[in-house]
Amino acid sequence: MKIAFLTIAYRVDPNDRNLYTDLFDEIASRGHDVTVFCSDESRSSGKPIESFRGKVRIVQIPTGRITKTNRLTKAINTVFLETRFINAIKKSAYRRFDLLIYSTPPITFEKVIRFLRERDHCATYLLLKDIFPQNAVDIGLIKEGGYIYKRLRNKEKRLYAVSDRIGCMSQANVEYLLAHNPEIPPEKVHVNPNSIRPTPADSIQPNKELLKKYGIPESSLKLIYGGNLGKPQGIDFMLDVLKALSSQKDVFTLIVGDGTEYNKIAHFLKIEKISNARLVKSLPKDQYLALLRTMDVGLIFLDHRFTIPNFPSRLLDYLDASLPVIAATDAVTDVGLVLERSGAGLCCQSDDVVAFLECVNKMKDEKSRISYVKPAYRLLLSDFDPIRSVDIILKE
Repeated sequence: MKIAFLTIAYRVDPNDRNLYTDLFDEIASRGHDVTVFCSDESRSSGKPIESFRGKVRIVQIPTGRITKTNRLTKAINTVFLETRFINAIKKSAYRRFDLLIYSTPPITFEKVIRFLRERDHCATYLLLKDIFPQNAVDIGLIKEGGYIYKRLRNKEKRLYAVSDRIGCMSQANVEYLLAHNPEIPPEKVHVNPNSIRPTPADSIQPNKELLKKYGIPESSLKLIYGGNLGKPQGIDFMLDVLKALSSQKDVFTLIVGDGTEYNKIAHFLKIEKISNARLVKSLPKDQYLALLRTMDVGLIFLDHRFTIPNFPSRLLDYLDASLPVIAATDAVTDVGLVLERSGAGLCCQSDDVVAFLECVNKMKDEKSRISYVKPAYRLLLSDFDPIRSVDIILKE
């Protein structure tokens, strides 16, 4: 088949990866012809740039900043996103596709999907990675029932309507989607989890020099958070946790990432003079993966106000490094349930600092902590391998 994928985030560098690169490498390895249309946020004008990553053809479309920028810039560039993608697709060497795959975010590909569906009579498949605009309502970014919300909600519903199949990250996502969108036929919704290709055990070795570089005592319980630092992560709770742990000198927390709340965290650490935590800007992927293998526990934070069941993708890198996980989340996501049922980690509510500290204390016991290591990697292999995800897509 000729397959097109629409996304705002794709790694062009063959040494880098994300949820989608491993997925489409696997699809291409099965003999399918794959073209990825993705955003080039470094440019706001000019011609698309075409290249190959292995067998996958990539078309980078200049869109200007859509992520990690101010609301006005994001809004303006998002408005023009569909037009820019449609124009680039029209000029693409491939004139027909059999299958169109796309992901949320954003929900603003609906016109692009309709254009391709009508032109090519192709099947359409949504990888639902985000439920918007409700997630923005939950954390106070937009008002439910207002003009902006209604407009975005209508666009969301049209996106679901134009999708032949919808793959959700977890069962909680499936149940939420059907409960809040009763017009969607249940038979077109199913679970298709996030996925990454497991890293061969001998390909990335722990690098203890990184511990020295970042001032992390090797004898401490080494906690790491890696990923976006924005409103969805409930940064205020993260800061409460760092302050509560500041007196525990046998615990060290490393935060690796960037986002709208980065400066807030940096200011907090400086003002509070917290010595057993450090904030580091995003690292090259190979360095980050090597760093994970020197740490003891991976952390997940989600704002406790969420009513939508998020399933953070950063979990997969933790599992790939055989790291036990502590997930501080809202009450509706099932990521904590998945961790506890599989024996890969612990969970608590992200408005309960005492419960989080209890999780940390359990991880301090080395024998207890080691008991989570093998289940963590087994969970990756059983539930989050791209081979399984591709099987689901092609079956559907």
